[in-house]
Amino acid sequence: MASYQQRRQQVQNLLSGLQYRERSAVEIQILQLLHQIHSLRPQIDNYVFNDGTHQQLFKLEGTIPIQYRAKQYNIPVAVWLPLNFPTACPICYVTPVPGMKIKPKHMHVDGQGLVYHPYLHSWKGQQSNLVELVGTLCSVFGKDPPLFASKSKPVQQPPQQHQPPPPQSQPPLPSYSNAQSYAANSQPQMHGRAHAQSLTHSQSVPHSQPQPPPPAQPVPLPQQPQAQAQPQQAP
Repeated sequence: MASYQQRRQQVQNLLSGLQYRERSAVEIQILQLLHQIHSLRPQIDNYVFNDGTHQQLFKLEGTIPIQYRAKQYNIPVAVWLPLNFPTACPICYVTPVPGMKIKPKHMHVDGQGLVYHPYLHSWKGQQSNLVELVGTLCSVFGKDPPLFASKSKPVQQPPQQHQPPPPQSQPPLPSYSNAQSYAANSQPQMHGRAHAQSLTHSQSVPHSQPQPPPPAQPVPLPQQPQAQAQPQQAP
């Protein structure tokens, strides 16, 4: 894990080539967030706006932790900082990896992964900050996860062979149907669009108790459970 001085030097080097109006304030907020969320990576990337124009912007990409039904999961995200940040609010995306899909009609995430939330809509310059924003998203996504497992065709195994399920290093996010029913009982929006670059093969989840996840990796997601056929009774 990088030390504070190493992170600061890295952030300063990245910001030096960008035209931020309040570079010192930008640097402070980035370092505060990286101190809280070690799974985010600072970098520079090309952001494309709706009108086709593009800019080199500072981006924080990685995962943020959420707590869903007393278990921790990691949601892949990208947080872009416009050149007039912190006066202007960040642009946030959920960036699903292969095996994940964005939940349709999510209250705070559209089909392209763009995040809408009142904290972004009511962003107030020096009063709002990245740490509070990410904390808010962690809480909201914990109540209504924005991602679910995408389906894949099951692999047929020869009947005489039985392979044990692969070891599982972290718990999977709930299937879309479970997350949807849970979110219906607990309802906890800034505007902009970009062609943001999105950051494994999903597997069935064994019924044994999973091990805690490593904090910096996106979680694997399960298939939606399929009903087991009931054996027919002999007449």
